[in-house]
Amino acid sequence: MIQDQVITLRQNRFVIPIKASSRGKVKGIVHDQSSSGVTVFIEPIETVELNNRIASLEAEEKQEIRRVLLELTTLVRTYRFDIEETIVGLGELDFINGKTKLSERWQCQQPNITDRRAFNLLKARHPLLLLQHEHDRDQVVPTTIHLDEDTSTLLITGPNTGGKTVSLKTVGLLMLMVQAGLHIPVEKDSEVCVFDAIFADIGDMQSIEQNLSTFSSHIQHIVKVLEKADERSLVLLDELGAGTDPAEGASLGIAILEYLDGVKAKCMATTHHDALKSYAYTHPRTINACVEFDVNTLSPTYHLLFGVPGKSNAFIIAERLGLPEHIIQRAHSLMDEDVLRVDQLIRKLTSDSEEMERKKAEIESRHRGVLRLEKETDRLLLEAEKERQAILDRALEESKKIVDRAIKQSQDVLRTLPAKNREQGREQVKTLHREAADIRKKLNKAQRSQKAARSSPSQKQKIAVGAKVRITDFGQIGSVLQLSKDGKQAEIQVGMMRLELPVQQLSLVQKAEVSSRPKVSVADRSGNPADTQHVPVELVIVGKRVDDALDLVNSYLDQAFLSGLPSVGIVHGIGTGTLKKAVSGFLQTHPHVVKYAVDSQNYGMTNVELVQK
Repeated sequence: MIQDQVITLRQNRFVIPIKASSRGKVKGIVHDQSSSGVTVFIEPIETVELNNRIASLEAEEKQEIRRVLLELTTLVRTYRFDIEETIVGLGELDFINGKTKLSERWQCQQPNITDRRAFNLLKARHPLLLLQHEHDRDQVVPTTIHLDEDTSTLLITGPNTGGKTVSLKTVGLLMLMVQAGLHIPVEKDSEVCVFDAIFADIGDMQSIEQNLSTFSSHIQHIVKVLEKADERSLVLLDELGAGTDPAEGASLGIAILEYLDGVKAKCMATTHHDALKSYAYTHPRTINACVEFDVNTLSPTYHLLFGVPGKSNAFIIAERLGLPEHIIQRAHSLMDEDVLRVDQLIRKLTSDSEEMERKKAEIESRHRGVLRLEKETDRLLLEAEKERQAILDRALEESKKIVDRAIKQSQDVLRTLPAKNREQGREQVKTLHREAADIRKKLNKAQRSQKAARSSPSQKQKIAVGAKVRITDFGQIGSVLQLSKDGKQAEIQVGMMRLELPVQQLSLVQKAEVSSRPKVSVADRSGNPADTQHVPVELVIVGKRVDDALDLVNSYLDQAFLSGLPSVGIVHGIGTGTLKKAVSGFLQTHPHVVKYAVDSQNYGMTNVELVQK
């Protein structure tokens, strides 16, 4: 009769499973039946009152729970504002803790925030790539990306899969991270500025539903960007001019970049169009950059090279991806000879740029070595000076002790003399005492002079440009770069810092070396223009802004001409080529210049032949 020897629940009441054929044998209430109809679940009449009692108790329990919750809610409500403030504070602390953990996990740095419209991201890594390779961050290749104040547009070219788009995304994400108060995955001394808006047109946003092709989707997005971009904007454009006729697409791309330059927006763009590469060469505020491609391994290195355009390497990439060789050979044969010559030129430029980067890294390494040696030399000089002062102090103190012992011994000898000779001896001792007092006075004066020499420069040895001096307040040793006209202030180089201090706070450690050749320094401009001894044969403008540099060059050429110098050199450095290009354009029309050319041994200097009076 009973289907299973169990008691179960139906509709929250205890029931017994009974075979359907035996349901008449058990008096009670049927609450349910099985899906097959073989079993019915009956509440026996004997347990109805017990189940009613259980239901009543459960209802009372729910009512009591509700009452307790209402009472607790009323108590909490009185502290509502305190609780809300606590929750907000905990949220802020949790956010700060999250930022700290992220910074530690990704080995991030706090960049320097500048008011200038420029940024310099040293060895930057894409945040999502770091997230993907958290266990081995070295798999994420760092890249250095910079855009100075005088440059409005950075045009990145090079092969597909080389890292052009990743470079755009890296800059955009890192800028947003900084403005959100986060540290970013870069090297120390990176520099960023704050933008009011960051616009990006990246990726293929074609849509069948919205009837948008690749080209039209890009243009729709760019139209919105151009409406809002201004001098406080950063614009990131991927594959500019793609998706349409190459000639028309390149022309549109140039027009868009010119408009963004006109509104003074900062822009980074990627492209494959040769016309845009040429535009970057001719436009003074646009520079080329390319993603490096290793022709030996036929693979990208994901590093950016500045100052040279990149080639697309479409044939190499197609071959790597499995395109048959005979198709690639046929494509080579169809290329125009001019295009092939341009391709070879780009290869040579890229190779030369890589060689210059290698030499630059080698020079920087040697420079760091020289700085270490200078620091060690300064330390040894300071220790030697301290040791010399200590020896002098000990010698003066020992001299005083010798004088004091001599006086004491003379007094002891005087007491041992017979009475008849004591008066005569006393006169002699008085004479010795006067001489000893004079000697002691001289020793005290010498000691005071030594102390004074430590706190003020020697009057006999004047501090000059190039001398090694010690800053008395800090004990640091540095080199004198420049003196004010009245000689009371000095500009000192201490390690990587430049300080302007009163000469009274300096003491001479080593005299300036006398050189037969004039010092190569911009500061040398201040001499008499008619005196060749005050006009250097070279002018250093490395690191100067274009306008400031051209003012210096103009003044310098006037002085050199009046001094009768036949030729001079202008050291502008290599860098991105912006300063070199500006100097070259300036020299073309200068009345004192006969001809000029980049030095064959030093690509960072331009030799200038001057008109003779």
